[in-house]
Amino acid sequence: MKCGEGAHGALPGISGRGERVAGGKDARSAVTMRILSRQLALALLGLTAGCGTPVLHATSSSLSPAHSSAPTVQASPSALPPPASASATPLTPSAQLPAGDSCCVSALAVGDGSLWIAVRDAGTAGSLLRFSETTGALEAQWPVGSSPEAIAVATGQVWVANGPGDMSVPEVDANTVEELSAASGQVIATYDVVDPAAVVALSNGVLVVSMQTPNGPTQISLLQGDGLRLTSTIDEALASAGASAGVVAACGGQAFVAVQSPSGRQPPNVTIERVDLASGAATAIATVPDSGEAALACDSIAVYLALGSPDDGGIYRVDLADDSISGPWGTSLPAGVVVSADRLWTVGRTDGVGSPGYVACLNPQSGETCPGQAVLPPETAGSYFVALGDQAPALWIVAGGELIEAPIGG
Repeated sequence: MKCGEGAHGALPGISGRGERVAGGKDARSAVTMRILSRQLALALLGLTAGCGTPVLHATSSSLSPAHSSAPTVQASPSALPPPASASATPLTPSAQLPAGDSCCVSALAVGDGSLWIAVRDAGTAGSLLRFSETTGALEAQWPVGSSPEAIAVATGQVWVANGPGDMSVPEVDANTVEELSAASGQVIATYDVVDPAAVVALSNGVLVVSMQTPNGPTQISLLQGDGLRLTSTIDEALASAGASAGVVAACGGQAFVAVQSPSGRQPPNVTIERVDLASGAATAIATVPDSGEAALACDSIAVYLALGSPDDGGIYRVDLADDSISGPWGTSLPAGVVVSADRLWTVGRTDGVGSPGYVACLNPQSGETCPGQAVLPPETAGSYFVALGDQAPALWIVAGGELIEAPIGG
């Protein structure tokens, strides 16, 4: 069976390695519009967060269920005490990215005892950097597509989603997902996918989230050894994020995807869709006003949305038992969120681009602050990327060309 084909033939926008879909002028223009919207979002980051190893069962049909009316929260932002207080811990860089790579980081992941950083380079091959999670030292550097958007790591393999770039110059391996050996960097397989935005490793494959046009639909597929199979479709487009992978999380047999209201709809909003990984059915479970940068994390009892917006931004919690919504918590400009044990950790800025970067700890039940606030080095301007370490209790943050370890205790 060819890559990108299910039991019923080729899927729209997905093909085997030797059968790339030849998009026409309208399709190229649509992708260009989406890329431009991403570039406007690069002041903040997105986060890929995975909790556990759920199993996805691919189906042969595209599912577009009618969405139920999701609960909507009326935002009332609550200020987080400034992390730059005397109680905050100043963080120092653990390592520096190679010269020339600091400007263009596009994704961060942790797995197989290593830290993985993707770097884009328009018109030429991008890079996949492997750092030791123990020492922070650079161990290897391999070429990937020009515009890597997301990374997933599991069982000795690494998957890199390569987007279309800004289309101003020819891109290397545009619109593909590359599978590489985590040990050698050798490319095992390459799959053609139109505008792949996120990849999440599961126990039986890789979840691939892609976009067909700037306004949707969002497609969710399962990548396994026999190819890529479409599992479900969500009508709306992915919510905006500095790194689009941040708007997808998977926990306990479910995936959560943040999508945004169609362009021009007022008031704008972000909706969290719950995707059943066995059936592929998608259900809207919560809607939050505003349309800022989005990032998701989840655990067995809740999904957490970091929404970066001067108006209604903050951390929102959706209880998975009854879909009730709490928040917003913290400052209005979080850039990423992760869950570790009984703590919720968020990274972002206190007041827009140029303001101090912070790491803050919140109680995941109440949103109250807890010990563990830290301040990022003042020279680390730009987008923030954050991931939870798997060798020791720590956050790993990429900011301004620096790789920073933030210990978070047990």
